[in-house]
Amino acid sequence: MKVLEKYTIEINSVPGSVEIQEVDDENVPIYNITMPEFDIGTKSLLDTLTDVMAQRAPLEISEITDPKKIKELKDKIFDDTIKYIQSEFGDLDPRKSNLLAGLLLHRLYGIGQYELLLADDLLEEVVVNNSNTPLVVYHKRYGWLKTTQMMQSEDQIYNLSSQIGRKVNRSISSLNPIMDAHLLTGDRVASTLFPISTLGNTITIRKFARSPWSVTNLIAEKTMSKEIAALLWLAIMYELNVMVVGGTASGKCVSGDTQVFLPDRRVKIKDLVDEEFSKNKVIPTDDGYLVASSNLEVLSLNQNNLKIEKKKVSQVWKRKAPEYLIDVKTRTGRNIKVTPEHPFFIFDNGLQKVRADELNINSSIATPRVISTNSNIINFDLNKVNWYQTEIVNGQFKAKGRGKSKWVYLLHTFDPKLARFMGYVIGDGHIPLEENCVRFFNVNPQLLNDFLKLGENLFGVLL
Repeated sequence: MKVLEKYTIEINSVPGSVEIQEVDDENVPIYNITMPEFDIGTKSLLDTLTDVMAQRAPLEISEITDPKKIKELKDKIFDDTIKYIQSEFGDLDPRKSNLLAGLLLHRLYGIGQYELLLADDLLEEVVVNNSNTPLVVYHKRYGWLKTTQMMQSEDQIYNLSSQIGRKVNRSISSLNPIMDAHLLTGDRVASTLFPISTLGNTITIRKFARSPWSVTNLIAEKTMSKEIAALLWLAIMYELNVMVVGGTASGKCVSGDTQVFLPDRRVKIKDLVDEEFSKNKVIPTDDGYLVASSNLEVLSLNQNNLKIEKKKVSQVWKRKAPEYLIDVKTRTGRNIKVTPEHPFFIFDNGLQKVRADELNINSSIATPRVISTNSNIINFDLNKVNWYQTEIVNGQFKAKGRGKSKWVYLLHTFDPKLARFMGYVIGDGHIPLEENCVRFFNVNPQLLNDFLKLGENLFGVLL
């Protein structure tokens, strides 16, 4: 084992020490954090203090959701706790009094012992993937690190998510298993529950910079030169327009045969673009053409709640294809051809965005399980069907073939029951040419019974 770095952290008089270790058997360095440990008596005292102070300081919801009030509130609770400890345990070491007050503050208004992770200014992200694996953090100097901390159970992860949500008027449950919230410090929190996250309950905390980036920071980090900074400063001072130039739509380009989902249908993007080009004024660009879209809407991913929603299209582009496209094929047989810079979402310690040319064979691409569309109702023109005998009974169309065939009811519209029946026939069914019948082969009694009931309900025939 090799120690890469050591340092200490402290928040509200609660100390901690961090050691970044390089271990031979690990793929990434280890973030070894040491937190205060107590005997049974001290833990019992802390539990008692938590109950007492929670009763002594009843709060309004506005007090813990208003960023301006929260700091004053924390300072008040901290001071009141120390006063209570001194009145009840006068001979207690002041350092221990401050430590107990800090721990109580983290219990009531933070995320418990994990507040120390948020106190480390070198961490940008804290990730809980489940209760069976250690917490993972993103370090400014060393990237992704595995910690020595683990959640005790899935219930603990769920309770922590619920606690975070309640403080900002958010909730998470089996009916609403995805929560996008924030801590009282402003840090963003994304939580999911099993089975939305297949390996267990998750929490991802994305820390915001305690000191916002300034122009001097950008210059010091060589993000921009002094000349560019001066030019932007003048542009802002004189209220000039600033144009940021980059790849069209950030490289979200696909081949013409790619099918896209509209709220009411699925269509090839080439046909969709041609349709929009025929209805609107075409504007030439350096590498293609564009039109301002009419009232076109597409189904798109909302990154905040991970739901598929309708989004209005502002412009439609047709560009000259690059030298090569990347053909991405999934294990389930889906494939799509895209430009190298086209972004995909993958699950790697949370939802991450990567370019198509950065994917590999083992990448897990995020795709929706179900896409709901408001498809147009499919109606059948039964008058065009050539039957031997037909009649209408109580508004329903009945038909009969030649010979000993039975009378059957015919449907005017396509519905889920008919779709299920057709699925049975296409999957394990057979329609003999020489006989007027439908056969279904399966060993599952539930499926066989469902097939028979569908035949009776849909067509009025006992199969």
